[in-house]
Amino acid sequence: MRLVKLSMVFYKGEGSVVDKMIRFWTKSPLSHSEIETLDGYYCSNDPKTRVMRLAKITPKKEEWEECQIVLPLEIARTLHSYQLGKCGTKYDWEGILFSQFFKLGISAKKRWFCSKSNLDDMQTAIKMMRAQNRDSRYDVFLAAYEPFMRYAPQNVSPAKLHLLACECEKRLRGYNLLD
Repeated sequence: MRLVKLSMVFYKGEGSVVDKMIRFWTKSPLSHSEIETLDGYYCSNDPKTRVMRLAKITPKKEEWEECQIVLPLEIARTLHSYQLGKCGTKYDWEGILFSQFFKLGISAKKRWFCSKSNLDDMQTAIKMMRAQNRDSRYDVFLAAYEPFMRYAPQNVSPAKLHLLACECEKRLRGYNLLD
């Protein structure tokens, strides 16, 4: 089975007033998340336009925290198509207000904010592996990525997603799936 190593990155640079507000609210130095796609772009909501997009970014270590993920190539390909389908969708202000601010778990179904979209991507990959897990070929991935399935995507901030990604990265290393 061919594997693809991708990154989840979390913004900790100086940022804008919005970044500072997110950091204040979440009590974290992290304010934004992105997930690398199969073609080397990063998928998330654009921090300025608030529209879902793929962008070519070069995360600098002093501005971004990075966690590694590994996916089987066939899953990464299907996930990439799913991510492309999200491009152009609008920002989930309802989810920010009613899931992040008021903690009611309410959000729009087809609109996104960064961490909601990125966790949704990982949960989609996990669901694909579950559905195609003939001969237990994806068992190690399902075990490694179990932390990503603990939360509804709209309830996760960039800071919480970072904690989950770090836990998954540690599990991947334990299974010798990362260098």
